[in-house]
Amino acid sequence: MAAVAVAFFPRLLLWSAIIGSLVIAGSVRLYFPAFQSMSWLIAGAASLLLLYVVAEGFKKAAVYQRTSTPGIILLACVFILLAVFTTLFNHGALGTTISGIKGYFQIWPLLFVMALVRWDEATMRAFPKAMFWIALIQIPFVLQQYLVLVPERTGMGFGIVPVDIVSGTFGGDRRGGGANATLALFMVTVWAGILARWKLNLMSNWGMFLASLLLLFPLFVNETKVAVIYLAMVFLALYWEDLAKRPHVFLIGVVSTALMIFALLTSYVAIHANERGITMETYIQGSIDENFGDLRNRWSTYLNRYSVYGFWAQHHGLQDPSHTLIGHGLAQSKEATGGAIPIKSLATDHYAHMGIGLTAVPAMLWDVGLIGTCIILAMFWWGWRTASLVARHYYSDGNMYALFRAIQAMIPVFALSLAHKNFFVFDLPYQTLVIGTLGYIAYWQRRMNEDLNLREITAKPSNDGQP
Repeated sequence: MAAVAVAFFPRLLLWSAIIGSLVIAGSVRLYFPAFQSMSWLIAGAASLLLLYVVAEGFKKAAVYQRTSTPGIILLACVFILLAVFTTLFNHGALGTTISGIKGYFQIWPLLFVMALVRWDEATMRAFPKAMFWIALIQIPFVLQQYLVLVPERTGMGFGIVPVDIVSGTFGGDRRGGGANATLALFMVTVWAGILARWKLNLMSNWGMFLASLLLLFPLFVNETKVAVIYLAMVFLALYWEDLAKRPHVFLIGVVSTALMIFALLTSYVAIHANERGITMETYIQGSIDENFGDLRNRWSTYLNRYSVYGFWAQHHGLQDPSHTLIGHGLAQSKEATGGAIPIKSLATDHYAHMGIGLTAVPAMLWDVGLIGTCIILAMFWWGWRTASLVARHYYSDGNMYALFRAIQAMIPVFALSLAHKNFFVFDLPYQTLVIGTLGYIAYWQRRMNEDLNLREITAKPSNDGQP
């Protein structure tokens, strides 16, 4: 049955994996938590597509000819081998290993499928439009969550931030946290594409204004503070070249972005209007202290986004070179949450409530060490560099050029998000966005290389009929 599905419905499986991850999995987790294990089905759909990669490998018409394997595939294979090796080397418990494999690699088949299969261009060119429509789908969910769920969570205590649940279709727990940061990252990603198109005069001013209003609205109500940095990074990436060529355009962009950031911060302060003495200055200072200083409430982990690195360094280094380089094994930074799979990890047994896996970077340092973390960062560097090459190759195609300028602008944002949340090591919607984007770059890199090879072959003089 699986072989039949792969043979006759590969595109359906591809779209099911993507839409299921970005729209269905998170929605089910929030509204129907009893069925959240269906994420295994979505991961299974992605895994089935690996059979399609193998099958298409035997068909010359469907695979790339005369093109080398993308560098990101080689990096991904090395990382997988390292993850398996370090888990076996450290004698990881079975439940912890299964949890780690699912957490890290549940959607990685999508990377291989997009990079190695020669999908038709129409399917791949449909992705940006699909992402835009998925972004619009977020609006009614955001409104319902802000108007209904946030009031239900207000005053709940236990360190729960009410607006965290404003996460669109990306999931959350009504009595816990929410994936509001993933929603913000996704909406900024789509907005970057809109901004790049507008910059190339592919959109009208009114179209840009309306799209920005819809796409950025969720950021104003879910208090994702890091979105302020994301927006600034996108602007600088897309407009930096104008600083010398068109300084007036750059200046207008700086003012517009600054006003947008100020409006965001004002909305975040307004969310805390009932707190005594809250001002813009105290709000910003409190955020800095929370992430880099000693400000913690009784429900916070002991470590914050800054101190987590010093804590890892204290327990590693020359005194423990093996664990420093290759880590302690998959999911060792994950604390047990009472799920279906029992977890026996360092985070649970030795560093409970410390938060050693608070964000993805320290989580990877504990799990796969410096080598594994550097491989992941190299994958992001590859994505940034390759997106630039693809953008230049398709310079004459305005839509493609704008798309890959936006993607290139987002790769550093994705990398920064590794230091903000730990979603890279377990969260299906977040992984689908990031891993899917890297796979999309790999697809168009191979198309680009095919074009270049074809031009080279066509340019060679024919010797037919020569003595």
